[in-house]
Amino acid sequence: MFKKNLLGNKKKKILIVDDDDLHVDFLKRSLYELDLLLHRVKNIEKAKQVNYFEYDLILIDIEIENKKGIEFLKHLQIFQVSQKIPVIVVSHLSDLELIERSLALGAVDFIKKNLDNLEKLIKLLEKHLIHLDARDNRKLGW
Repeated sequence: MFKKNLLGNKKKKILIVDDDDLHVDFLKRSLYELDLLLHRVKNIEKAKQVNYFEYDLILIDIEIENKKGIEFLKHLQIFQVSQKIPVIVVSHLSDLELIERSLALGAVDFIKKNLDNLEKLIKLLEKHLIHLDARDNRKLGW
């Protein structure tokens, strides 16, 4: 399981783009011990104003504001954000077309939004954040 400080000394920063207060509160409580810095925005317009390159990972609810998450993924793709920063999409829906569109627009993973998937989400965070560290270390020649 994902352990505190597993990813080195630098705290990892995650941008959460989600308008579901209950889900975000659950995430914050559940991920507290992982020593991550979580920053949340509640709407797409505010999300578009964020400096994405300050973050190590983006977690977006694809259903935000009546499925405007797809619009946000397109925005990230235009600025080539998803080429540098992993984007994980969450949703209450299991719509195969929505999943495929999300992945085609640069998301690295898709996870169903429910309490039973917390362990899976933690494993996805671990996978993508460790991958980022490995990539950064190769750039530094370590």
